[in-house]
Amino acid sequence: MSEIFTRKFSEVSGGRFDPQFYREAIFNNIKRLKERGFQKLKSIIAESSYGILPPSDSYDPSNPITFIRATELKEDLQIDFNNALKVPHNFLLPRATLQKDDILIAVKGATIASKKSVAFVNSNITNTIFNGSIFRIRVDKTKYIPKCLAYVLDTSLLKMQCKSNLVANNAVDYLDKSVLENLLIPLPPIPTQQHIIDLMDKAYKAKKEKENKAKELLDSIDSYLLEELGIILPLRANNTLDSRIYTQKISALSGSRFDANYHQKYYRDLEKSLLSSPYPVVRLGEILSYISYGASVPNNYTQNKDNGIPLLRIKDIKRNEISADDVVYLEQSCKNKLGECFVKEGDYLITRSGTVGVVAMVSAEYDGFAFGSFMIKFSLNGSLVDKNFISYWLNSKISAIYFEKNKIGAVQGNITIPIIKNTIIPLPPLTEQKRIAKEISQRKTRAKALKQEAKELLESAKKEVEQIILNCVKKV
Repeated sequence: MSEIFTRKFSEVSGGRFDPQFYREAIFNNIKRLKERGFQKLKSIIAESSYGILPPSDSYDPSNPITFIRATELKEDLQIDFNNALKVPHNFLLPRATLQKDDILIAVKGATIASKKSVAFVNSNITNTIFNGSIFRIRVDKTKYIPKCLAYVLDTSLLKMQCKSNLVANNAVDYLDKSVLENLLIPLPPIPTQQHIIDLMDKAYKAKKEKENKAKELLDSIDSYLLEELGIILPLRANNTLDSRIYTQKISALSGSRFDANYHQKYYRDLEKSLLSSPYPVVRLGEILSYISYGASVPNNYTQNKDNGIPLLRIKDIKRNEISADDVVYLEQSCKNKLGECFVKEGDYLITRSGTVGVVAMVSAEYDGFAFGSFMIKFSLNGSLVDKNFISYWLNSKISAIYFEKNKIGAVQGNITIPIIKNTIIPLPPLTEQKRIAKEISQRKTRAKALKQEAKELLESAKKEVEQIILNCVKKV
């Protein structure tokens, strides 16, 4: 009976009439914010608008106007200008033009109230517009510092309001202008706003420093691995016309591929470097005990986790690990189609389509999961190899180059079992493999810890900001 509740007519008069909006938790939270003196967002807006939607046939890298979509909104209030589309100058309309101190809010689909739902234009920009899935706010600077408002809009207090106010538009969640303008925000004194900015700027700076240290550790792994194996990568030639013209003997093409990329000199030099390692080299196929493609199964997902078959998808495969945050389950009727396409602890999965050659070893957590057709499962044979060492080698830069060279398919690249089995692996003595793998594992562990510290540091700062804005206004 907890789903049945009543509201006074005065509480809904002039507002919305959908029951979801008046659920106890949502209703009480809005009431609490009003009691603390929160005001409607529109009270401090100087100007606002949605963007525009140039047709897709107007996109061209040579065009002069940068076009920002929700895709370009990133975490930490950032905007990815570098990968934005370009459109002609006639789309540079005043209502869709961006300038310094603008605040952007994603208003359509899964981006709403996500980690990438709010962005801030932190510097002077020109010739830049935004699309209709984004709402742009310009603040009355006599009442609010724009950057502070961006930080406030990125808190859980405001995102909760956004989630509770979603409106379905053609089966897609949407935030309309009236909802956004009526979001409840705190109106702290200007000195308090500046304190919030200083606090968050400091937190983001510290977060960035930790993330950079983590990146340095991860970036050092390839160099360390190659150095320990005595391999020196050849230098790539500058991308000039002369460097892209080369010859190949007909004997090298006989029975081989005829695409020019496959036969470029850099790949031949790379293989020579591999074979020059002081350690013996083997092909992966020589140390395999089993290898097979995944199953092609329909997306008959079920909500019945107790009776469903957990399925690993290609998005769950990361380099050296599986990370399935959103596990899907197949109907039991799919079991016959799956055959032997289940993994056990210690198996490997490698992506064979799209981003090819990403390898992860199966941990106990995913023992018994099924896997689909965009992956290949294999297991190792023999006691002369360290499983972690093999995983690190297959995920190295040099292996990535090998898979990129050998993938087939004009539209979406794929790798096959023969390609995987032909992968070259330098194989030092087992004690050396274990030593190298241990050092790499330690670097990865330190990097992971730094990333977690960065995440916790920022979350702590956001919680502090929420306490500040809850306490900075008097109860009414």
